[in-house]
Amino acid sequence: MKTKIIMTASAIVLGSVSIIFSFLPDEVIGYLQFERTQNLILVFQIIGVLYFALAMLNVMSRNSIIGGIYNKPTSISNFAHFSIGSITLIKALFVNIHLPYIYWVVAFVYTVFAFAFGSIAFFHPAPKSA
Repeated sequence: MKTKIIMTASAIVLGSVSIIFSFLPDEVIGYLQFERTQNLILVFQIIGVLYFALAMLNVMSRNSIIGGIYNKPTSISNFAHFSIGSITLIKALFVNIHLPYIYWVVAFVYTVFAFAFGSIAFFHPAPKSA
């Protein structure tokens, strides 16, 4: 499996979300139909910073050997983020199937990355061909 592709793709997704959450939190809150408060805007900006940090971790690690025992903290942190996020989103969608369409898209993306990072975290990397 090409870990560089997965790391880059996740960095792009997380980086894009971080920019949106950091610079457009009021618009995101309005789109998700939450009550606009200064505290919620601050929380979305902090979430944007967290996404940015994980995106930077993936960008900086994408050229390294990842899998099995190699770069275990990077693979486990990504696996934990995406797997717990996908479980939470899927549970929310089962409870309320009338959530906005974006929740379904995010749940799908999170699930794909959860499986990808699960395979990276728990299997040895493919040897480089000569």
